[in-house]
Amino acid sequence: MESNTKKSTLIWWILFLLSVPLYIYLAMEVGFTNVYLLPFVCYFFVKAVDII
Repeated sequence: MESNTKKSTLIWWILFLLSVPLYIYLAMEVGFTNVYLLPFVCYFFVKAVDII
């Protein structure tokens, strides 16, 4: 018997929606050369849409 349980992605959406404005703020203040937050933004989006 197969069991498909849907995992909640709410926490990943919250993290993604909080990290995007933070990334934009840092990009405006510090400049686009400071992109250390970008991998986290991408990772939160991928987890939120449940790709991986």
